[in-house]
Amino acid sequence: MSWSTDSNVDRGLNLYILLHYLSAINNNSCYYHYVNNGNPDGTNMFGHIIGTSGSGKSSALAPHMDALGRTLAQIVINEEYIQSPNKNDDISFQQPFIISNATALHLYRSLIYGNRLLCSTECDTLLSNLGVYGNQYNDPRFAENVNMLIQMFDGTKHQNRSTLSTSYNIPEGRRASIIGASVGDPYARVSQLHYESNGVSGAHNRFTHYPCPITKAIKTNSGSTGVISNMVPTLQHIYTVSMLLGKVEYVARQNVYDKGERK
Repeated sequence: MSWSTDSNVDRGLNLYILLHYLSAINNNSCYYHYVNNGNPDGTNMFGHIIGTSGSGKSSALAPHMDALGRTLAQIVINEEYIQSPNKNDDISFQQPFIISNATALHLYRSLIYGNRLLCSTECDTLLSNLGVYGNQYNDPRFAENVNMLIQMFDGTKHQNRSTLSTSYNIPEGRRASIIGASVGDPYARVSQLHYESNGVSGAHNRFTHYPCPITKAIKTNSGSTGVISNMVPTLQHIYTVSMLLGKVEYVARQNVYDKGERK
């Protein structure tokens, strides 16, 4: 994808991030698979990159965040991706499509206006707010937040939330994708609990994980820009085309290589 040849980034990690970003700009795309009795499933994904400091997690995420941000700023797109729902004295308060850090209430409010992408180079706080790490601070809304996390993956159904001054009603079928990175210490603890059948039910089995290998650090002043080919599309080009495609339905059919029986 025209990445520098000397980039301190694992190519497999780049592909992993790309797939999650594309899943976020799916405009409610879905796929049908024969093992699911013909019911549609969303294409959005939850991903967690785990690696030590200096393993290239942030270096891998940054180009994707920049590319999608430029796409959102430069083309006329479906209003679900970014809106200014509240206006007061000519001041607009935007609900950004890419959310780096948020409370569960913030996500409730954002999903009113469209699907969202949750992306952070340090996602422990974000995942903690959504209840992935368990009820660490005796939050009375812990179960509600976990339910919201699950519904963001499956598609919202009859979701509403009220505060003393405001009531939020989320339209049916709203989804979110998650791609974030962290050193993984909290996740290792709760994953062990999940393995022992004591984890947060329904949350962890919706995540995929990418263990980020330790790579040799590259000096930022090396002066090398790598080799960029005009024949390879940029990330911004990929995201722009994907958004313009609109809603897509994918159909998977059984073939001779499938060993399992049809359900």
